[in-house]
Amino acid sequence: MISRKVRYQAYGVAFQAICLVANITAIVFLFSLLADIFITGSPHLSLDFLTQYQSNRAERSGMLAAVTGSAYVLLITAIAGIPMGVGAAIYLEEYSRDTPFIRFIKLNIQNLASVPSIIYGILGLTLFVGGFTHGVTLMAGFGAITTVAILVLPGLVYFLMGMALLIQFVSDRRFLLAGGALLALVGVLGFYALVSYRLASNEMAMGRGVLAGALTMALLILPVVVIATQEAIRAVPDSFRHAGFGIGMTRWQVVRHMLLPVAVPGILTGIILALGRAVGETAPLIVVGALTYVTFSPVSPFDRFTVMPIQIFNWTRYPQKEFHDLAATGIIIVIAFLLLMNGLAIYLRAYYRSKLKHIS
Repeated sequence: MISRKVRYQAYGVAFQAICLVANITAIVFLFSLLADIFITGSPHLSLDFLTQYQSNRAERSGMLAAVTGSAYVLLITAIAGIPMGVGAAIYLEEYSRDTPFIRFIKLNIQNLASVPSIIYGILGLTLFVGGFTHGVTLMAGFGAITTVAILVLPGLVYFLMGMALLIQFVSDRRFLLAGGALLALVGVLGFYALVSYRLASNEMAMGRGVLAGALTMALLILPVVVIATQEAIRAVPDSFRHAGFGIGMTRWQVVRHMLLPVAVPGILTGIILALGRAVGETAPLIVVGALTYVTFSPVSPFDRFTVMPIQIFNWTRYPQKEFHDLAATGIIIVIAFLLLMNGLAIYLRAYYRSKLKHIS
């Protein structure tokens, strides 16, 4: 009769074999897809492909509008989503008390991370598209009150961006707040000048532009950034906090000088994962109003736009094989874009880890 130990060992070997087969199968499928994409799309990969706009003729089509649109959306998404996400996580982990309301907030943040992206598109359609369209129109008629309301959001975004930039260089909290407020003022004045110019020239695309799409994507990545930052802060040993408080540091100084430098590698990982998700999303942007056929690059935050996944989807709808090949080339560009982002994250993580080792 087979002993229990031998039977369990056989189960372990069988389980390892199943896992190995599953991994090999997944890797084979992945490399098969990548090989097919590169074989199909690489012949069309050229500088002209990146510098030409979309056309009804495959040999003249390019991804310039989609690449610039994706970069524009991603930039505003990062500016709007990352400072608020990191700041919210720091508050929840280091400043808030363990009350039922805070636990309710944390639970809902975790739930929001798993909400389908189309829901964020509907929210962006209601909040940003409707808000910018009707708000900017009212601003021309009612003046100061509506102007202040319209400028609250960009002012907050610029203030948080200034705080995020200055936090690495300024240790005095008063100068940090003053610098953030100054950048917010400059951003608000620039935003107001842009809106006034667009209204005067009757070129306002208003709600269905880059800004509405980017803020919608910022809502999409916000829970991911918050959760990743929370986990990175929790991973810092409590001995760091105790050492800081033991030498008389304030809570802000402990967060600024002890916790954030150690947590930066984990925070960067979460940010890159969140931005990578934003690069590949299409449903929220289609709901907000991204176009499928664009022959210009967006300049103003209110200009209409498209992004790389939508451009690829549009090419797959054409019956001609040449457009399907262009879709494969577009996928190569998206993969390269994501690899570039991940490479930047790896470099920054290594840089901050080397700084910590040098300090220690």
